[in-house]
Amino acid sequence: MYVMGLLGVMLLGLAEPVSATVTEGMSRQDVIDQWGEPRAVVQRDQLEILFYDRNREVALEDGAVVAVVSQAPLRSTRPAVLDSADPRIAEALDTVDWDALAEQMESVDWEGLMHSMDTFEIDWEELGLPAWVPYAVFGLSMAIMLFYIIVMWIVYEKAGEAGWASLIPIYNVLVYLRMASLSMWYFLLLLVPLVNFVVSIVMVMRLSRNFGHGVLFGFGLLLLPFLFYPILAFGDSEFNG
Repeated sequence: MYVMGLLGVMLLGLAEPVSATVTEGMSRQDVIDQWGEPRAVVQRDQLEILFYDRNREVALEDGAVVAVVSQAPLRSTRPAVLDSADPRIAEALDTVDWDALAEQMESVDWEGLMHSMDTFEIDWEELGLPAWVPYAVFGLSMAIMLFYIIVMWIVYEKAGEAGWASLIPIYNVLVYLRMASLSMWYFLLLLVPLVNFVVSIVMVMRLSRNFGHGVLFGFGLLLLPFLFYPILAFGDSEFNG
């Protein structure tokens, strides 16, 4: 977390020195009033170090400023700490390998990385999959959705209802209740957690019965709808509701 905070500071830092407007003894709120919210915060022992950019760092203890850094260091050097700083601050900064961090930053293709993040591009070949896989998955998903729409359309028509009713949210549930020979008031029970689970089972079982099937077929509609609803649609089942 500490290194990531400093990395963000170095990336977003200013190129020119900043004149310090924060002095020792100031409160944390005074610092925020002067420089705004910090970009990163590091807690170490009883110290709190606020990082604004690579030119401005503030160390606080018990909510009061004990040291201020206002300098524009080179990328390959660690930020210098003022003579008045607490030795623990220098110790904390010494834990970071600034040369290695600078080399890492120089080796990263930031433009390419941001482009990949923006477009969510995936190299499918690197994953061992052909590039056409995502298109095939999308096409298969659309085909399944279209097939399910056709199936439910036919089931509704077999029950003497308009096929398009299966496509309209909420209304399709009300029509399903009518197909199951249940009162429209059951719709309100579908809005109640846990109770809606029981009502859903009742709806499917009643629909199964109205199509001339038993409890086992009803469980098939519940557990394997992609198989049993097509049986209702394309099979010899007749609606007797």
